[in-house]
Amino acid sequence: MDINKIIIVSNALSGFGGTETVVRAVIDFLQRDNPEIKIKLCFINHGNGVENKAWLGNNDNISLTSKISNNKLKRWSISLSLARQVKRYQPDVIIALDPLSCYLSDLSRKFLFKRIPLISWGHSSLNHIYRSAYYLHADAHLAISSGIARQLQDMGIMNQRIHTIFNPTSNTEVTIPRPISETKFLYLGRILFEESKRLKDLLETLAHIKGDWSLDVVGDGADLERCKHYALSLGIAEKVTWHGWQASPWEYINQSIKTVTAQVMTSAYEGFSMTIGEAMSRGIYFVSSNCPTGPEDIIIEHVNGEVYQPGDLQHLQHILQSIVDGKILPESSAIKNSIQKFYDEHYFPRFKAALIESIKKSRH
Repeated sequence: MDINKIIIVSNALSGFGGTETVVRAVIDFLQRDNPEIKIKLCFINHGNGVENKAWLGNNDNISLTSKISNNKLKRWSISLSLARQVKRYQPDVIIALDPLSCYLSDLSRKFLFKRIPLISWGHSSLNHIYRSAYYLHADAHLAISSGIARQLQDMGIMNQRIHTIFNPTSNTEVTIPRPISETKFLYLGRILFEESKRLKDLLETLAHIKGDWSLDVVGDGADLERCKHYALSLGIAEKVTWHGWQASPWEYINQSIKTVTAQVMTSAYEGFSMTIGEAMSRGIYFVSSNCPTGPEDIIIEHVNGEVYQPGDLQHLQHILQSIVDGKILPESSAIKNSIQKFYDEHYFPRFKAALIESIKKSRH
């Protein structure tokens, strides 16, 4: 089955997140796989967020907005605009990246009286997004984690309409070595004191760790100053280095931080954290909360990392202390080899197969 035209619909994106990284990688793959394919991105701009499109390169895209203040009428107006794009483009499939885009895409095809396959490809836990029930408007679903697949099933969606595809990780020859005599922990991501990332939990736990350790924090966020003050109040400020946001974080880590013992993530929830695969592809041992959703799919206990239940800081403390105390960690090569199914060469054919199967099921 050939797919010649795709419309991807999404809320306006910042241009700097994991969703953009994955979507761009998939678009690049589809265009390599079929140079004749046409892909158009339609962004729903509600006028209340920053929209950056530099990550799209030369890919065809349009922003859809409305000056109508009434929310219901605004959505109808945007759906009509989307319907005009669909009518003009005649896609084989519409892929929606969030619940509202699912709803508006479904409304647009109803305006056209056309049964164009509509597939959801969400990138966040359903428990923490607006109107997750709008996913019910899609015909089939691409789930980026087992947890999200379960959440879709809990909504009443039949299992055969869900394809769990995960997210891709590029296989790299780079290996970031471990330091010889000290323990260097790494945090990479948005700086949020509580909310989704819960950096507070990491800092609080590290304050109880004895021995020669340090923490490198790469990233920026709304709570940067609050986290710095909290580290100071805990008496660990001298052990924490704040590197700020980096355009190419792994290149920066490799060149400036140079060595990492283990990476730590204390999130309350994720979609499918890109940083886990990125770290393991470089041979880094990963310690994470077993949050919904994502870590359970990629972390294999004591093979490439360890998990603790969210909020169980005593268990996290035990894990981190054992590493500082000299626990023998797996070889970097073993960690790299443990995530074979997530590497690009396995992911992209899986994505294409799931997309084709989803389109077929949508037509029945």
